[in-house]
Amino acid sequence: ALDFGSARSWIRPVAVASLIKFGLMPAATILACLAMGLKGPAAVTALLFQTLPTASSSYIMSRQLGGDAPLMAGITATQTVIAGAALPLVLALVLALTGIG
Repeated sequence: ALDFGSARSWIRPVAVASLIKFGLMPAATILACLAMGLKGPAAVTALLFQTLPTASSSYIMSRQLGGDAPLMAGITATQTVIAGAALPLVLALVLALTGIG
């Protein structure tokens, strides 16, 4: 489903979606955990779930509902690759800065 010929038009939407997914959502989750006093395995689990890449079923849903399926395939593929580095980095950063683990 990936169409590398139109990949240039994906750069901005993929970057924005990935920045929100791997930057904003973990930060919001950390703040929520701190505000609610959530610590330990529960906080780490919440953070892990917020840092996972977008679901592959989003491509199928996009295709079935007439959305931009090639863009969704690009977002899914990119976020899956980024998650390989983002998950350990986010966890290490959280443990180092907040000690909620």
